[in-house]
Amino acid sequence: MVVRNRRGGRGWMILALVLLVLLGISVLANLKPLVLSLVSLGPSSSPRGGIQLYEVLVEDNQSGAKIAIVDVQGLIYGGYVGSGR
Repeated sequence: MVVRNRRGGRGWMILALVLLVLLGISVLANLKPLVLSLVSLGPSSSPRGGIQLYEVLVEDNQSGAKIAIVDVQGLIYGGYVGSGR
């Protein structure tokens, strides 16, 4: 019986090390926004999107309470729209 010594290559070790380094870089890159949002003490730097609201004084009666006056145009319907039967 002939026993051959297998020459152990280090290619798989180098490949595993490179993949481990890439995985570490990926994890750090994905955690960066989370850490920055937790550390940030100022207002958010994200752009303000959506509807911009403004306040207009309609009547001043020296009250601390405020009432919203909303102009609604269109149809308000509480049922289902479409042929979902």
